[in-house]
Amino acid sequence: MVKRRNLPVDERAKIYTIFSGLYQKDADTILDKLQTEYNDADFVDRDVILQIKPIFEKIKNLKSDLDGILVFGPYYNHELTSIGLPVIMVSSVLRLGEWKQGMSHFYENEKVLTSTLCKHDISPSIAPDRFDDLVEKIKSITALKKR
Repeated sequence: MVKRRNLPVDERAKIYTIFSGLYQKDADTILDKLQTEYNDADFVDRDVILQIKPIFEKIKNLKSDLDGILVFGPYYNHELTSIGLPVIMVSSVLRLGEWKQGMSHFYENEKVLTSTLCKHDISPSIAPDRFDDLVEKIKSITALKKR
């Protein structure tokens, strides 16, 4: 379980969230759990990938107010990292080999962290560890904000 802190509102990381694929229907549940477990980040705006160009424009316009981007589901586009904000990509364990290898190669030498969340995991005992791993990566965005 992640230890909670309570940063003042102006010190919390502002993270833009994007959902695609399998994660779209669980967006509210995931964000509620993240906000409950880690309240030193605010998950601002939330988009579902239908048309990505408007989302990129929105993020670019908000860039000065954002500290990072959190993407649930596979997404390959260098425009996402060209914005200049750290990115966390969350994949499903069911696509682990193909997705992680492709992601590592596609975003090589860019500010992208990867994490894994899945409703149907190898073992129910692993799911909390995966969630904690995601929270730890979100903490890194909070730490970068303080610099």
